[in-house]
Amino acid sequence: MLLPIALLGTLAVPALGPATPQSIVVTYDPVEACFGRHVEGSGEWTRTRGRFEYRFASEEALGIFDAEPARYAVQLGGACARMGPLSVIGDPGRYTVYRGRLYFFGSDGCRSRFLERPAAYLWSPDPKPSPSAEAVRAGRLLVTKALAAMGGKEAFGQLRSLSWTNGESWMEGEGLGRSEHTLRFDFAGSIDILRTAGDWKQTVHVRGDGGVLVEDGEVYALDPSERLAALRELHGEPVWILARRNDPAFRFWAESTPGGADVLACHGAGITTRLELDAEGGVVAVLQRRRDPSMGFTEVRTELTGATRVGALLLALERRATASGRPAETLRRNWVNVRQNEPLPIPPEVPAR
Repeated sequence: MLLPIALLGTLAVPALGPATPQSIVVTYDPVEACFGRHVEGSGEWTRTRGRFEYRFASEEALGIFDAEPARYAVQLGGACARMGPLSVIGDPGRYTVYRGRLYFFGSDGCRSRFLERPAAYLWSPDPKPSPSAEAVRAGRLLVTKALAAMGGKEAFGQLRSLSWTNGESWMEGEGLGRSEHTLRFDFAGSIDILRTAGDWKQTVHVRGDGGVLVEDGEVYALDPSERLAALRELHGEPVWILARRNDPAFRFWAESTPGGADVLACHGAGITTRLELDAEGGVVAVLQRRRDPSMGFTEVRTELTGATRVGALLLALERRATASGRPAETLRRNWVNVRQNEPLPIPPEVPAR
């Protein structure tokens, strides 16, 4: 009989290597782990989900897993719970059960930091707004003003897709390393994110409500948390926000600041983004709750500079971010190699496993 236990449990077992190029074996029963017990599984009862092959201690546990795989499989697609989706894949031997869910970590340090403030590192949707009718009307006026400052409705009408690349800072030991990061999207809602660091390469393809992840030549179905991470990145880009102006799933309204500056707020997919506008309607800063590796999710203010003419659009290509008032080097962006209206590729099929 499997009985729930209310706990935040942490167990360390030997690190596990890949059973095949496609799967990493989790030798302990994930259902038992979620109920607070470390029980070794059997090769007689197994399931493969994403990158991982799970083993179960009983047919009953396997049935429970099959009924709710999203609950009992590792969360965040198996990524390190401190670093978040689309980061390093965690080690099944370094795991924590938090609120009945299983999380892996890339190092003991990541696990320790997570355990200090677990809720800070896990995404929760921003509250749904309830703006007044007046704020909604004022928001429409700010959308028009921001569109004009960026090139106008006609320029947006000619834009089918946008692609750009930046050199990204990322944590490496005691210092910062560098990686290449390419973001491309079309205005039908498709997103591609390409990231490279040394020999490592990762490509995310978001298509509709799903997508695929390609990493080191292997293709996986995109975990919902990975899709949401890609959306959060796009929600930090003013051109994407303004392109959603006629999408009924997005809501726009105006806010004011103590200094009297115009703020255009947008809410969609559980994400609220605020655009600070100058007197002409140009976006000078983006405010959004984002993940910072050292603090978890926190309020981030990104200043936009380096306005550059790209075709008929005027885009700010340089970003400097502060997280809770402190410089956030890992969230810097300096976009280069901007390209328009290139078709996004058809993603590869996820192979049967």
